[in-house]
Amino acid sequence: MILSYLLSSWYSSPMHRLFFSSRVWLGEGTITFSSSPEQVRFSTKWSPLTQEEGIWKCQQLVEMHGHEERQANTYTFTLQPEQKFHVRLENEMMGAIEGQGVLSDQAIGWELKGMEGFEGLEIYEEQTDGSYHFRAEFSSGDTFRTLIEGQVWCAD
Repeated sequence: MILSYLLSSWYSSPMHRLFFSSRVWLGEGTITFSSSPEQVRFSTKWSPLTQEEGIWKCQQLVEMHGHEERQANTYTFTLQPEQKFHVRLENEMMGAIEGQGVLSDQAIGWELKGMEGFEGLEIYEEQTDGSYHFRAEFSSGDTFRTLIEGQVWCAD
């Protein structure tokens, strides 16, 4: 798994506040599509939905500047042994896709694989001020790629 290589600093029980807490997080960044040289600015809001034993569910709202519609993503994180977790992403456009993730002391990340060649990778790196810098890359087939980069911070 690529993430095991990228997230190499382990400790016994990492729990990142970003996804494993009852806090709301705000963020912003840019999206670049391989089909266009333009970058689109966006804002995002992560909100906790439910929290059970070892299972956290969050909603991510994404609003691209200059576009009226919002993208609503629901993420479900299920903890597994050895700083790993299962992730499920659901939205209207893609349906449900699943993947595996890993936790380290400074980062959290996951890979997603879906139907028709869809793949995704997201990495969130904790900064010294408690915010997170993130990078994501999504592709479907060999032709279409989406690159996302930004920052999220606790709203409260």
